Amino acid sequence: SRRTGSSCARTTASVTTVREYTRSSFASANIWSRASGSSSGACFNGGAMALRDGYSTMSMSGRSQLPQIPGLSADDHRQVFYYHVYPNLLLSPHPDYVLTHTIWPLGPTRSRVVCEWLFTAEAVAMEAFDPADVVEFWDLTNRQDWQLCERAQAGAASRGYRPGPYQSSEDCVHTFDRWYADRLAPRL
Repeated sequence: SRRTGSSCARTTASVTTVREYTRSSFASANIWSRASGSSSGACFNGGAMALRDGYSTMSMSGRSQLPQIPGLSADDHRQVFYYHVYPNLLLSPHPDYVLTHTIWPLGPTRSRVVCEWLFTAEAVAMEAFDPADVVEFWDLTNRQDWQLCERAQAGAASRGYRPGPYQSSEDCVHTFDRWYADRLAPRL
């Protein structure tokens, strides 16, 4: 389910209890920094994804030994939220950590993506604290996603490419494009 506007408010309260622990930065060719958006004036969109039965987090093992973020409901302990805060922040609260991706344009065909993993102070203070299971999962996932983006952008840059309508699965892209166009139009 997609959410826009103030639906992020209940998650925001919990995010304030986490602190940055680790960061990765990657430069990628052909991940274009294009903006999009909503004519409703919302500055973000996103939604939730339920964790599969038997899994408690998004990590290589699917399990977590970390304390959960305080203030989450029982339903929130079974979900991961994904928000795109325009223009360049991806915010992903999980039951036991928060992941951010900040995308910085380096040029028309290159971007730097900075990933930050945020954990509760309680988690970081644990003697056995080790975020490697989480970081490895997202490193693998990100590299696969970025490779797909690079291939898609190479195709879009080819002479044979002809743009078509958005697919129903691309509503976040369409929303972002509308948001960007709404902000660019007064300057034309």
